[in-house]
Amino acid sequence: MTHEEIERTKSILRELLEYTRELSLCTDNRELDISGLTRMCRHNLRLLQNDNVSANSIQSTRPGQAEENLAKDAQVYNLLSVLARATEQSISALRQRKDQIEDELNGLRRSKKAVNAYRGRK
Repeated sequence: MTHEEIERTKSILRELLEYTRELSLCTDNRELDISGLTRMCRHNLRLLQNDNVSANSIQSTRPGQAEENLAKDAQVYNLLSVLARATEQSISALRQRKDQIEDELNGLRRSKKAVNAYRGRK
């Protein structure tokens, strides 16, 4: 990978990490635009896929460049590791949020059922 490719990959990963961390706040912040954040995550994932980041892309064009690229790739892999942890946290938070919404929806259904039953007695 060239220096520019590595920097672009790191930038995309940092953005993806930021959006993923924001998603993990969904249980505390009801105003959070979950749809928008997931759309941005998908966009960044597509960018990464298109850039085809892989360990096999390290190629040496001058002495010492392979070692530099490996060190920079280590930074990319570190970002990937942090992103993996943040993704797990976000998934957990999204599941909690889904459960909260289901509980609210069930409560609304029970209320509607009670109101309909009350109206039926009149």
